Amino acid sequence: MGASRQPLAAVGGLGVSRLPGTPAPGRRDQPPARRPERAPPRHGLPTSRSGQGGGATPSGSRLEEDRLCQRAGRDARRTGPAVEALNAANLRLVLDTNQIVGAGSRWLVSGPGYASSNLHVRLLRLTATEHTGLYCDEIIDEYLEKLLDRNHPPDRAARLITYILGAFDDVQLVTTRAPVRPCDPDDEVFLLCAIDGDAHYLVSEDGDLLDLADEYEHPTIAQCDAVLSDLESRQNSDPSGKTGNAEPSGFNG
Repeated sequence: MGASRQPLAAVGGLGVSRLPGTPAPGRRDQPPARRPERAPPRHGLPTSRSGQGGGATPSGSRLEEDRLCQRAGRDARRTGPAVEALNAANLRLVLDTNQIVGAGSRWLVSGPGYASSNLHVRLLRLTATEHTGLYCDEIIDEYLEKLLDRNHPPDRAARLITYILGAFDDVQLVTTRAPVRPCDPDDEVFLLCAIDGDAHYLVSEDGDLLDLADEYEHPTIAQCDAVLSDLESRQNSDPSGKTGNAEPSGFNG
């Protein structure tokens, strides 16, 4: 994950919240979903951003803060939502950047064969059309930055970001520190988004995040193939076969 990030609108000179001639995809024919009221942070940690940057925090010394975080992580595992929450009909998912990069942007202009052969594309489309994807500003910035770093055409990268903005839900972060932190500080924002967005799944191929799978009961941290298998089995068991949200305009699949 990149060390330097630019504001979304400034990356590559692209403003991607609305592209000329490209309608926002997603829930266009439905009223905006009513978001559940945000519950207080489950881990009991301070939510003020004044504690960031390694300075003094309301809990006192850094050692005491780390001790509180470790205890909060244990409490979250004991008292957090049960695994049965994954039986919900509509799942809430945070996708790590490697899922978006793995999906890429070529599927937007390719036929159905390419989309169906790429596990990450299938996960992205099912998340967008049947479930609830979650993002925050920092995550969207990183999605776009990494797509451009990998030489995706800027118009296609912007179109993919527009698709995600229209189909996923925006999470306003209030938690500033994960109960159990990943080794890579850049990975923490995905945990914070999953915590504040009440996600069922955090999907990643990143070893630093997957190493924390046993530390978190909610969200479940898992790889693409396992989560996709769950989502597709739910889709196959749904007799209606309905698709909740629209595909990007002009998609050939």
